[in-house]
Amino acid sequence: YAPKGCKYNPLPSFLNSRAFTSYTGEVRVNDVFGLQSTVKRHILRLDVGTASLLTLQVEVHRDTPATLTVDAYRRGEVGKPSGRVLNGANLLGCGGDDTKAFLHGLLSDKDLEIDIVFE
Repeated sequence: YAPKGCKYNPLPSFLNSRAFTSYTGEVRVNDVFGLQSTVKRHILRLDVGTASLLTLQVEVHRDTPATLTVDAYRRGEVGKPSGRVLNGANLLGCGGDDTKAFLHGLLSDKDLEIDIVFE
């Protein structure tokens, strides 16, 4: 038995579920998720059917001494500079410098399957 490390639900790995997708096809997730401190990288998969506008904002808990970056890559090209679709920006958050990340941009028709990387 291992004690639960966080009182919040874990960050999902896929956003293709009907639980996250509305009848219009819009994916909206407004919740508090937890990520264990031992996890250095989390990949969230997102598949869209057509060119789409992506807006993502994440922030670490104010008591967590960690920084956070978020970028979007074409599926299977995580870490490759040529595979990066959207580059996230780090901002001042409640926990200090670089504790909030913001990602915003258009996903073109050739970028319908992406991996959103939290590091």
